[in-house]
Amino acid sequence: MKKKSLSLLCALLLVSAAVFAVLWRYEARQHRDLLQLWTAAAEQADLLLIEYQERGEESLLRQAAAELNVMRYAAGLLDAPVDRRTDLEAVYGILSLYPERGAGIVPDWIVTMEMAWIEGPAAEVCNWPVKMNELRHALEHP
Repeated sequence: MKKKSLSLLCALLLVSAAVFAVLWRYEARQHRDLLQLWTAAAEQADLLLIEYQERGEESLLRQAAAELNVMRYAAGLLDAPVDRRTDLEAVYGILSLYPERGAGIVPDWIVTMEMAWIEGPAAEVCNWPVKMNELRHALEHP
């Protein structure tokens, strides 16, 4: 009887370990995909802003603001610290309502997107949140 229980317990332990491994790999892949989404959005915003500097079309500012929304979404799913997301959400909100305000901050906005693209949303040492805070204040007090 004890041998059967021990065999059953070992089989159950093996199955639960396999399920745990599969779930762990799924979570790691999802995390990697969200990081790629963040990076792609920051890179795309950077390219749109550079193109805006060349052509001056306001639609490019709107598209760059939309990329901030993608970054905001990815940061939320990645559980980036709230203090890092707050200014990102505020900048997105202001630019979605008043895209013309973005024209005055394009050089700083480009630098911020490059930092976000390189550092990621949850890196231990991040400089992009500081730059995002500066963008927020520049947009709030045009």
